[in-house]
Amino acid sequence: TPDELAITLGRLLEAGCDGFYASAHRITTPAFSAEVDPAQRGLAWHLRHITGRPVIAVGGVTYSAPVQQTLAGTPAPVEDPITAVTALEQGDADIVAVGRAMIANPDWMRQVSAGRWRELAPFSREMLMALG
Repeated sequence: TPDELAITLGRLLEAGCDGFYASAHRITTPAFSAEVDPAQRGLAWHLRHITGRPVIAVGGVTYSAPVQQTLAGTPAPVEDPITAVTALEQGDADIVAVGRAMIANPDWMRQVSAGRWRELAPFSREMLMALG
């Protein structure tokens, strides 16, 4: 629950934690059930609003398939990365991290900034082999 999360986060703050990294299937995936959080906010939102500290959010920016599926060989279709912009504009996160999309598209920021997200290359597990 958010109350239990607040207890854990309080201990981390006492230990000197200056910020948080929230990783989820998607940055918009609700952190808690609708019964507990009717607004269905993501983990990054909860971290930021409970602690007031900076938060980096990551998850599902650019691709609709989860990382586990793409590593198993399932194609990762490209989708509008507007969720990253929305998370920043709404104050859910201070930074949005991009993983697979940056591996597949080293110029991701340039393409997305230019409105050319539809031209982004899909990610494949073979791309990881090329990094080695």
